[in-house]
Amino acid sequence: AWLWVPAFGLKSCIRVSELQGGKLDYHNNFKQIYELFGYSSFFSIGLLPLIVLILSIILYKKSGGFKKLQLFLILASVFFIFLQTSASSFLWETLPFMPLFQFPWRMMGPLTLIITVLIALLFKQHAKKILITEIIIIFFVVVNAVPQFGRYQPIPQKADQYLSVMTSAEGIRDLGLPVTVGDEYLPGYADKQFAMQNQKKPQIISDTFQTKVDIKQLERSDISFSTDSADQITLSIHRWYFPGWNAMVDGKKYLLKKSDKGIISMDLSPGHHEIEIRLSQPKWRIIGFFISMFFLIIFFATLIYRQYVYKFI
Repeated sequence: AWLWVPAFGLKSCIRVSELQGGKLDYHNNFKQIYELFGYSSFFSIGLLPLIVLILSIILYKKSGGFKKLQLFLILASVFFIFLQTSASSFLWETLPFMPLFQFPWRMMGPLTLIITVLIALLFKQHAKKILITEIIIIFFVVVNAVPQFGRYQPIPQKADQYLSVMTSAEGIRDLGLPVTVGDEYLPGYADKQFAMQNQKKPQIISDTFQTKVDIKQLERSDISFSTDSADQITLSIHRWYFPGWNAMVDGKKYLLKKSDKGIISMDLSPGHHEIEIRLSQPKWRIIGFFISMFFLIIFFATLIYRQYVYKFI
């Protein structure tokens, strides 16, 4: 919920179409089975999970009181494998929000979790000598991971220096770079061309030359300044307007506006004003956080109850 509630709640504020086009289009990212369980690609998880799944199917009839759970996990594993193949394209086209996953191999995440639970079930039901079995499992897990570790090489020093500039806030701003693949997380109403043309200009601009602006603090998400003007003015603050920006003018809450370029705009009456603008967590993030915390507390309370209370009743 901490992730998905704000993701869905703020979806209208970003460029969703850019999340689903070109190399981000799921149609271009289906993989063959041998790629998923091989060692040639960064998303491959090796042969071990496939072996565990096959063993779970073979030993299903001997699963005792865990038959329903084991059957569910087996079917869920097969389903998540199926979702990564082109045969599942009709589901990706039909189910809402599925295209936002972009890469079908991202289903490796839940698949890996399910395989881990299957290993635990097999261990509980069939392990005779616990220590020896644990050593064997650790051995095969390490062996399964070694080919992937061997694929990675250190970044050359020159490239590292270049990347350190490109990934800094200043480098991204000065070079006009996107922070991800494209501009998909830039607000849909933002005028990027305007930002590029005005990046060297003052961060706070008034529509009249007679306005005096005294900047006290100018951070990325925390701005404070004062203004003096004989006339009513409109200020443009070079920060993209987004839910979560809050303003105080002379100690009172002020409702910020969005300019036609997508940046923060303020209308102020004549005279002296003290202004503070801060970016806080959007309400959707706060809602998602509390939902996550609620169910996390329920989860641990259930564990404690089953471990220390239930057995005494």
